[in-house]
Amino acid sequence: MAQKFSKLYDKAATNLVISNSAFVDPVLTPVKQYRNEDVLKIGLISNLNENKGLSDFIQSIKELRRQGVNIQGVLAGPTSTPQDAKTIETAQKDLGEALDYRGALYGKDKAQFYADIDIFIFPTRNEAQPTVIAEAMAQGIPILSRDLGCIKSQVGPCGAVFKMDKDFPSAAIEWVTDNINILNDLKKQARKSFLADREKAIHIAQNLLTSVASSCENCEYD
Repeated sequence: MAQKFSKLYDKAATNLVISNSAFVDPVLTPVKQYRNEDVLKIGLISNLNENKGLSDFIQSIKELRRQGVNIQGVLAGPTSTPQDAKTIETAQKDLGEALDYRGALYGKDKAQFYADIDIFIFPTRNEAQPTVIAEAMAQGIPILSRDLGCIKSQVGPCGAVFKMDKDFPSAAIEWVTDNINILNDLKKQARKSFLADREKAIHIAQNLLTSVASSCENCEYD
């Protein structure tokens, strides 16, 4: 992002990128462990619409079930249009208990959403540096998303980021089946990566504030 900023604003002497992780509280509870006999819970929380990948998420659940994966989708957030609400309603009829729609969540209910899932699937089509990814990784949750904005650097080795021209449900199925046996290792790495990113972001922010304060000491006012 810093490189793109410099190209766009070539007169800028310096630039800093402060990760949204700086604004996400660390989670003190242990990372949830997945056992092979458990129902694999994949989640999406967002303003639910096609641009955020609602249909891709639902299709991923359906395809993984066809592959024999014992799975449940956990969906949260407000719908953007009546058609989006209809999409969820139809999916609930098709999937039954395999789709748990919780509506808009805040505070403790939102934190519980993250605590309940094993993989965060975010098939968004328009994004910069989504806070929901930082929130998920804070809970020790691997990420599957698309290669947009800063998402690739956010996720790192803690999941996968797919190109826009790749069929998302197919890519998600392949990743889940290939990585289910190392999911707990990825969970630990996700928490560790979040904490490292948060520490770095806070350090940058503190240095920026110190620099601004120092500059203001030398300011002259009319």
